[in-house]
Amino acid sequence: MKENEMCPCCSGKLYVNCCKDYIEYKREDLFKALDSFEYIKAYNIAIAKMTEYLSSVIAHTIPLLREKKPFGRSLLDLDMKALEEIIYDIFSVIRKRQIPDNLEERFWAISGMVPNAGWKDLFQFFALLYCDLCQKENTYEYIEQIEISDKLDVKLLQVIFSCMGLEYGIAKKTEVLNLIISKCETSFERMHYKFSMAIEYFIVNDTDGSKKYADEVINEMEKYSIDIQNVYEMVKASEMYAIYGGLFDKREYYSKALNTYNMCLDNAKLNDSALAEIYGNMAYIYLKQQSYQDATAYFNKSLALEENSFSRIYLAEISLFLNDYEKAGEILDKISLCDIGNELLDYYIVRAEYFIVTGSQEGVKQFIEELQQLNIKKAPLFNDVIGKLMVELEKGVVDKKGIWSIISNIRKYLILQPNIGGIGINFDKVIDDVKK
Repeated sequence: MKENEMCPCCSGKLYVNCCKDYIEYKREDLFKALDSFEYIKAYNIAIAKMTEYLSSVIAHTIPLLREKKPFGRSLLDLDMKALEEIIYDIFSVIRKRQIPDNLEERFWAISGMVPNAGWKDLFQFFALLYCDLCQKENTYEYIEQIEISDKLDVKLLQVIFSCMGLEYGIAKKTEVLNLIISKCETSFERMHYKFSMAIEYFIVNDTDGSKKYADEVINEMEKYSIDIQNVYEMVKASEMYAIYGGLFDKREYYSKALNTYNMCLDNAKLNDSALAEIYGNMAYIYLKQQSYQDATAYFNKSLALEENSFSRIYLAEISLFLNDYEKAGEILDKISLCDIGNELLDYYIVRAEYFIVTGSQEGVKQFIEELQQLNIKKAPLFNDVIGKLMVELEKGVVDKKGIWSIISNIRKYLILQPNIGGIGINFDKVIDDVKK
């Protein structure tokens, strides 16, 4: 690569001002940087590894494709697999620390670098995956440029679905879902995405349509033998049982969810992060059943394995239910907004409950200021409910009955926790697939 040429990573900068300083680093240097919490350095090394490989594609693969050499296509297949692994390293850094960048623009530009449908799908997939992970404002602009059809790779369809907000309407979202379902390789995956259909109908208040799809899935699940060696199946089955129980007040399915989680704990080899997530999900089910002692125990189990805002938020709520307002306040004060992530809405609802029961006018004033800045991009319906909550709080005289009514309207969507926007794409599973 020449120093004064444009960098192959498509940053829009010259190579000398972009990746040159990091191109000699090796992959192990990236992980050393991560271990030392040098996230920007790790990120730059990961991008430089992609740049290095893209330069090889430009120099060798593209000329062979242009000349229609038989080896060109085989080489491209190898290139795409190698680049997937390299990009996994980029995402592994982003998952630890989101670094402001225009990576979605780079991936989108790279998708047009090679005249091949598989290459195009792969890099458009990474562009949208990055948009979804970082909640980028320009996500919809990219989706609009993609022609939705059965020619698209299933992973690209999955991330398109995950990025689609309510603005697209139920018809467009179910169109994408039906394409995903038609491409699913296993019966369990089909059930998984059919259940996503049920969630989409529920979100637009079509309870009958939602129950129709959900009942179909649950009936299929009753006949299905879950693979106890497959953690993904056990966890997703547990989530579907728990959500079904919450949406349609079928409390017996909470027990089914807990039994399936326990089956996962008994049969799977899980790292601390996975265990923490499962314990947190189990705790949430106990909380829904008002089993506060069990819920507290499992939230604490989760926290002992890995610090997470989800467990902290709902431990605060348990304290509110038990009228221990001081403890609830202490827990909420220790939660950093920077670390909340997907639990942002949960946090604000529990904060609202706290200010209602304590009657803190100063707290309400501060809370309103925070709410004014709140924008749940992936679930715009919640913004309308948050708006109503602000109106009630701004009245000065807190009408507890009115506010509790508004909160209960939000809570019916929180039943979907930990899949607040629908089951959609599973980021960790995608990364695991890439890793394999």
